[in-house]
Amino acid sequence: MNKIRPVVIALVSVLMLLLAASGCGKREPLRKPAERPVKIGFALADLNRDGNKTIKKTVDGSKKKVNAEITWLDAGNDPAKQQKQLQQLAGKKLKAVVFQPVDPAAAPAMVEQLARRGIKVVVLENLPVNTPVDGYIASDHDLVGRLQARFLTEALQRAQEARKEPVPPPTGTPGQGGGGQQGGSQGSSPGGGTQGSAAGASSTSPGGAGGTSGQITGAVDYTVVAQLPGHRPLNVLILRGDPRDQAAREITAALEAALQGQKDINIIGVYDHPLWDPASVPATLAKLKSRNEKVDAILANDSGLAMAAVDYLKMGGFDKNVLTVGVGADEKASQALVKG
Repeated sequence: MNKIRPVVIALVSVLMLLLAASGCGKREPLRKPAERPVKIGFALADLNRDGNKTIKKTVDGSKKKVNAEITWLDAGNDPAKQQKQLQQLAGKKLKAVVFQPVDPAAAPAMVEQLARRGIKVVVLENLPVNTPVDGYIASDHDLVGRLQARFLTEALQRAQEARKEPVPPPTGTPGQGGGGQQGGSQGSSPGGGTQGSAAGASSTSPGGAGGTSGQITGAVDYTVVAQLPGHRPLNVLILRGDPRDQAAREITAALEAALQGQKDINIIGVYDHPLWDPASVPATLAKLKSRNEKVDAILANDSGLAMAAVDYLKMGGFDKNVLTVGVGADEKASQALVKG
């Protein structure tokens, strides 16, 4: 009897397997359980900052395709708020965090906090000092500064050529360049100065001064250079972003290096704007106006600062014919460029 029991148990097991197999033939095959989405957090300094809206739109558009669950956190340029947000992220089961620091000085401690929880960290723009990260993504800050300097120096060159051989203003709508952070340049805005992009110098503007038959060839639109005053040197003002920010420091350093020693350019000052706050630009320009300092060109580290300068010019704070050059293109700056 004891010998039969194992055989019976084995036989019953085989029958059960056969029944299960025959039943499966009448039903659909069992599907593989869906994989859980990868959880990723984006802790951005400011969602309204140049490029961040584009990042969000691109990520949200592809998250289903790559099976990712995204958490968006906007610090609104508030370091204390960002620190609290990262503490919350550290408590979640995230695979990775894309981190754009508001305060680079506080970034190492924040990165370490995430790393202790086994969360991968990819940093945008500002690389924390002596802090290992899993990835680092940044624009070419040095190139941006050199493009701004090139735009200004080429505008000067075209203006000098125009005075030797008068050139009629171009007809039609000025074209847009496309060689870097922001494409194109544009002519004067009534009552609001003249705007150009940092990358406008990197490609010929079809509707500008890029033709033949006596026209000036080059990358800078004639409608821009026509606004430059005749006196030399030009007084140039640099609006730097947050001095703690790596992008602001590197863009400004490259810009100053590229303009150094040029006899036709006089840098009258480099003014900092903590947290990249455009609201602080009027105070900077009002300070210069109170000292009766002449400003011929304003070079800003981003488009928000540039547009704040343009708004001040519109109010008559300075001579209307001031060349303004920004970096990037937020919605307001892009609309201003298109509208002229």
